[in-house]
Amino acid sequence: STYYINPEIEINLDIDNFDKLINKGDCQNNENEKIKCYEQAIALYQGTLLPMLSEEQWVIIAGTYLESSYMSSVVYLLEKYLENKNYDLIERLSKQALNYDGLNENLHFYLIKSLIKQNKLNIAKQHYLSTEKLLYDELGTHPSEQLQVLYEEIIGGQRVKEATMNDLQDNLTEMEIAGAFKCSYETFKKIYQLEVRKAVRRGFSEYIVLLTIEVKEHIKKDSELMDAVIESTSSLLNNTISTTLRAGDTYTKYSNQQYLMLLPDCTDVNARKVVERIINNFYKRDKYQRVQINSKIDEIRLMEVVSDGSVLSVK
Repeated sequence: STYYINPEIEINLDIDNFDKLINKGDCQNNENEKIKCYEQAIALYQGTLLPMLSEEQWVIIAGTYLESSYMSSVVYLLEKYLENKNYDLIERLSKQALNYDGLNENLHFYLIKSLIKQNKLNIAKQHYLSTEKLLYDELGTHPSEQLQVLYEEIIGGQRVKEATMNDLQDNLTEMEIAGAFKCSYETFKKIYQLEVRKAVRRGFSEYIVLLTIEVKEHIKKDSELMDAVIESTSSLLNNTISTTLRAGDTYTKYSNQQYLMLLPDCTDVNARKVVERIINNFYKRDKYQRVQINSKIDEIRLMEVVSDGSVLSVK
């Protein structure tokens, strides 16, 4: 009452061929031969191993090994292509690999780098911004330092001609000023650091506020419902902050459930009134009362900053 495979029949498995090519490449001392083996191996890779059996323990182990071998080989090839200035190959391979792991920052780095080197600056900028959003939405993280450096390179590359003052002001000015100023977390950090400098010099109080969305207990029991509630209430809180704060105030989305705000030239009492107004406005708009908004208000820590008149340092 069992079946077995006829041992006289030769079986050719792509995963065996893949593994043999990876091992052969690992053993090569000649760089060109190593590249050739890895290229042949990744051409065989088709993504998740046996997806309909993905919960089987042996499939999980084998699939993890194959994916790890694939990604290691891809990163090796991308690095060698970069050394040899094969930017079109980098673009093609990184796009292909991102189909299998869209959250891999290394792959995004090589893709953006190749686009910059090919002078595709607008495409590189769009890809960076979409990657930044993806990391926020899926992982609640921010782009790595090496990706941020690439973004600065993109922006710098788009400013190539000598500009007049009118050109600069036209470029710097917002087309429409409505609501508070929303920015990325990295920009928020720079604004925060600037406000610390200004506060030390002028002696004014400034406050930072953290708002956190806390989902109610009965919703937490259903993970899909909880994700949907967080997404919709996060959008609602974003709009509430934007329309409630002053045009000169700054805020950022720190994660799907948290927002940070800077309140310059503000007293403790006024800061608490601002936060209370935001939360009340939010509750008026959230008719389903699915979440609670928790707040933390703190004065910018000037007591930890030491100034000798020309240099600021933190104790």
